[in-house]
Parts: sequence; structure tokens; C-alpha cells
Amino acid sequence: MMDKQDRVDAGQQQAQTNSKLVNAIEERKQPPLQSPGWDLYQPNIFNKEVYLSEFAEERSHILVSLLGYGLLAFAFFDCIYILIPPRFTNPVWEFQTIGALVERAAIPLLGMASIFYRRQGQIKKLEKQLMGCLSWVCLLLGLFYLLMVPLGIVDSWRIYQAERVAIADQLSAHNQQLEQITTQLDGAKTNEQMIQILAKLSAPGSSPQIENPQIIKKELLNKMSQAQLKMKSQATKVDETKKRSLIKNSVKWNLGALLAGTLFVLFWHLTDWARIRED
Repeated sequence: MMDKQDRVDAGQQQAQTNSKLVNAIEERKQPPLQSPGWDLYQPNIFNKEVYLSEFAEERSHILVSLLGYGLLAFAFFDCIYILIPPRFTNPVWEFQTIGALVERAAIPLLGMASIFYRRQGQIKKLEKQLMGCLSWVCLLLGLFYLLMVPLGIVDSWRIYQAERVAIADQLSAHNQQLEQITTQLDGAKTNEQMIQILAKLSAPGSSPQIENPQIIKKELLNKMSQAQLKMKSQATKVDETKKRSLIKNSVKWNLGALLAGTLFVLFWHLTDWARIRED
């Protein structure tokens, strides 16, 4: 009787357990209480994950390397375009060339970084030799950019001096013209002389009508004096504007050349593993 009673109690307990499991499953199936904004129990397809094999990782590294070689090719084409035709000893061409090369320095830097970014694994011997050559190219480019710094400073000074001389010559030429006209006006004593001078200053084909030549003479002399002061002020403003622009470009390009040269030298130093010969 006891065994039978125990079996009945065990069956009741199992039935209760099964009933609880069924109730729990049914509760999970029922929609939960709606919360404002987003249902936390709503299945989200975006949370599903897909495993990528080592093959996909390898192909990704190949894409990075191809990007690096492509950037180096674009940089080489730009360099040829900038340097041809060469006009060495011309400070303006040299300074603008330095600026163009510095502005494009990020392209070969990104290309080199993409090529030398590698992970542990096998690499073809031919590509390893090519990377060793590119490592030495980094050193050459670094020295090339570093040598641009003193050249850029010298060219900046030469351009500044040439621009000052050009502005001074232009101002001197205008002043000479005004002085000649002023001298002619001072030497005009009669109305006929004033009429001849005004006819030269007037537009071709026009005949100036003069009622009081002496009053016009005073007005012209006053205008000539004002014109000289105005041209001198304009020349000073042009000189300041050009000097400010030259200083800004000089600082930007010389510091850029220094930075690019330093980075290329560091690239060469950090890629010493590519220069090691494998027997």
C-alpha cells in the first residue's frame, strides 16, 4: 500500500511540475505588457550575428594592400604632373612646387601605411622584396621633404624681396608720371598752355572747354597731390597683404614638409623587418 501511495504522490508531483512548465510556456507566448517606445521582447533581426571565416579576413587585408599600391600610383602621377616642366632657380616655381607636394603628402603616407600594415602569416617572397624597396623609398622621400624646409625658407625670402622691388618700381613709375604732369602744370603761364596740357590729359577726340584755366590748374595740382598719397597708401596695403599671405604659406608648407619628412623617416625605421633578407 505504501508503494502504491508513493507512486500516486510522485505522479501528482510530476503532473504539477508539467502543469507549471505548460503555464510558463503559455505565458511566454502571450504578448507582454506594452511599454512606450519599444517592445523589449520583440525579436530583433539586427541582433543576429554571422561568423566570418579567416578567408574573409585575408581578403580584407588584400583590399588594404591594393588600396596602398593604388594611392602610391596616384601620388606618382601627381608628382610627375607637378614637376614637369621643371623651372629650377625660379623661386616662385620652387615655392609653389613645395606647396603642391606638401599638400599631397598625405596620399603617399596613407599608401605606405596601407601596404606595410600586415598581420602574422605567410607572404610571397616577391612582395616581401618589393616592400623592402618601398621601405628605402620612405627614407628617400623623408630626406626629400626635409630638404624642402631650407629651400622653402630661402625661396620665401627671395619672393618677398622681389615683390617689394616690384611694388616700389610700380609706385616710382606712377610718381614720375604725376611729377611730370605737375611740372607741366606749374610751367603753364598762359591759357593756351593750359589748354594744350588739358588736351593731352583728356580722352582722344575730346576738346575741353575751359572758362578759368587758373582755377582748373589749382584743382589739378591738388588732385595730383592726393593721387600720390593714395597710390602710396595702396602700395603699402598691397605690400602688407602679399607679405601676410607669403608668411602664412611659408609657415604652413615648411612645417608640413618637416612633418611629412619626419613621418617618412619613421616609416623607414619601423619597417626594418621588410628590409631583412630571407635566405
